[in-house]
Amino acid sequence: MALVPRHELKYLISAHDAQILKAKISHLLQPDKNSCGGASYRVISLYFDSPDFLCAQEKEGGYYDRFKYRLRTYNNGGVYNLELKKKRGDACLKTIHSLDKETAFSLIEGSVLPAEKTAGIEKFYSLRRSTLLKPAVAVCYKRTAFCGDAGRVRITFDEDLCAASASPMTLQPPVFYTEENLCVPILPPGFSILEIKYDSFFPDYLKSILTLSSRPQLSVSKYVLCLKAVKGL
Repeated sequence: MALVPRHELKYLISAHDAQILKAKISHLLQPDKNSCGGASYRVISLYFDSPDFLCAQEKEGGYYDRFKYRLRTYNNGGVYNLELKKKRGDACLKTIHSLDKETAFSLIEGSVLPAEKTAGIEKFYSLRRSTLLKPAVAVCYKRTAFCGDAGRVRITFDEDLCAASASPMTLQPPVFYTEENLCVPILPPGFSILEIKYDSFFPDYLKSILTLSSRPQLSVSKYVLCLKAVKGL
């Protein structure tokens, strides 16, 4: 099945607004599959970039075509997904490849892997082995997410954004950081990130509830924010 380009909108909102909006949205959309009874869950992503952080530079420069790789897990590990996120203007395509823990951490180390372990991720594996991609920064936050069928809408509220350096000493199972090397806070105190993802259209009734017309969009990615905090860029 062909991948359908999706659109993304991001907003920096107050924690107070986030609580009000979550309460409203919970009556209209369903919690996503990673939630437990509608509760929030932890997202941990290890981003890969070139030695000179070309992916971050292209995001900052507003390049029309760009991409980034990340290895993502949830809560205390167990599920590991290698994600390739491609942006073309305002449209986004994401492919996900599930990995076992051993393969995931072998990729982090840049180890040699048998062909059956790299099926479907050959390009990433080649870039990783050639050192054209390396672990750049670990990003961690608490997410509350809701989904709807119309337009495949997904609305998320991300709080407590933290970052950690991607050093060999900290990139250990089951997640990609240690509590000691977290850098907090990344966001201004009392703020959250509202993200909206959809296919061809975003329903008007949700636009009205979220009062999007009065909110300025956020163009900076969590990856770039966290990379700057850790690297001092």
